Amino acid sequence: MRTARLRGWVGEAGDGAFMVGGPFGRSGRRSLRPAVLAGVLLVGSVAAGCGSSTAAEDEDVVPAASVARPVLQVRAAPVAATYNLPAGSGPTAIVSDGTNMWTANSGASSVSKITPTGVVTSFNLPGGSRPQAIAFDGANLWTANFDGSSVSKVAPAGTVTSFNLPARSEASAIAFDGRAVWTANSGTNSVSQVTPTGSVMTYELPEQRAPSGIAFDGVNLWTANNGTSSVSKVTPTGSVTTYDLPRGSYPFDIVFDGVNLWTADNGTSSVSRIAPTGSVTTFSLPAGSRPQAIAFDGKDLWTADSGTNTVSTISVATGAVVASYAIGGSPRGIAFDGTNLWVTQFEAGAVVKMPIR
Repeated sequence: MRTARLRGWVGEAGDGAFMVGGPFGRSGRRSLRPAVLAGVLLVGSVAAGCGSSTAAEDEDVVPAASVARPVLQVRAAPVAATYNLPAGSGPTAIVSDGTNMWTANSGASSVSKITPTGVVTSFNLPGGSRPQAIAFDGANLWTANFDGSSVSKVAPAGTVTSFNLPARSEASAIAFDGRAVWTANSGTNSVSQVTPTGSVMTYELPEQRAPSGIAFDGVNLWTANNGTSSVSKVTPTGSVTTYDLPRGSYPFDIVFDGVNLWTADNGTSSVSRIAPTGSVTTFSLPAGSRPQAIAFDGKDLWTADSGTNTVSTISVATGAVVASYAIGGSPRGIAFDGTNLWVTQFEAGAVVKMPIR
């Protein structure tokens, strides 16, 4: 565990609910130089730090919390429907607005809406945006645009308004905290708050963490740090505490289950549970799973496993893999609508609906 205080911020933080310092102005950025962080605390996980090994080298590492890596036993997925998106869409993420499903299409720099009757309508974002993630704020959709270093707000009717983040932000993930959206910026090692009116405030994280996922637990922000195989908790007062995952985890995504945080650890084909106290317990998925995304359905966890072209359901209580289902098409994004699981197929350019309730 490593803790630091984000220092030197003055003024008001604007109209966002989550305040971690003063304003940088529209599309502003302030470089913070916190004190060197010291101390490591690991519970229920293997060696700390990001190490120098590659993801391929770490693939055979079995996290300490698991007795053995489970054998992949693939079941036929109970697919209710498959919806084809326009050619070249390359959907990377998906979210529900309570009625429709929306995808962020990295390949086509667009978003697609899928109605309950299966009608697909796509809306273009600015050229070259390459959205990686999508969130719903109760009224509008928001995308994190990796190549565009921007966010786009998409109204229900499809009207698109985009707001710039600092140059080279490479926004990789996006979450809503109740009043504003936040992006995890892997390119600039930062997080950005974007208010409904488009005011942008960016805060640099300590160390070179390359955050690739972001989640809100009702009080704090959490980032999944692909660059340092760790997660960071950012409190409303600006305190940043980092907890190490097993070496080579390289987490891609993070989700909150109402009590704990969970990460999809692409490098070690595993998931990690982070308790409110910061204790980390890691559970193995079948070898080669390479989870890209993780979702909570109110009871269990689900991962989109790009390495095995499957989705896996995981018990929140035990961390054990309950089942893996063949999906195909290189699954990247995953979401739950209250009844069905929805999975984006990046290579197939399609979305699969699976009834699970």
